[in-house]
Amino acid sequence: MRIALTALLFLAATVALAAGPGIEAGTPAPAFELVDPSGEPVKLTDFEGRVVVVNFWASWCSPCLRELPELDALHGRLREDGAVVLALNVDRARGPALGAVRKLALSLPVALDPKQTAVEAYSPAGLPATYVVDRTGMVRSVRNGEIEAQDVPALEAEVRGLLGVD
Repeated sequence: MRIALTALLFLAATVALAAGPGIEAGTPAPAFELVDPSGEPVKLTDFEGRVVVVNFWASWCSPCLRELPELDALHGRLREDGAVVLALNVDRARGPALGAVRKLALSLPVALDPKQTAVEAYSPAGLPATYVVDRTGMVRSVRNGEIEAQDVPALEAEVRGLLGVD
């Protein structure tokens, strides 16, 4: 029964995420103003002039939880060069999101979207979803689905290319 309920909730959330046309590469990244786990504001404009990898995830999404450590490590390698990986959580409740952040010991910045404002603006096809935003605020690429270890070098190369560093 619990497995069926979890599957039904996942399906409903995925359908809700896919309701809009979705942001595509070559379009301006929608602005958002959310909060971090401590309640401090987080805005996309906080990262103006930097390359931002915006990753939408949820605590109930297994592929999301598998990819977050890879993205956290990527953030650690790129932050000195002027890039940031922002983990944007779409859970409606703070508790599960904060629990996942603690369990995974994430060091990358996290933003909470309990009112679903950013997820509605970006309208990803499902979770996880990752958007690379260049220094001018344009979406340069969209990756739907889990970023696995073998996918990270291509993502890192793309970001480094946008930064103009090797």
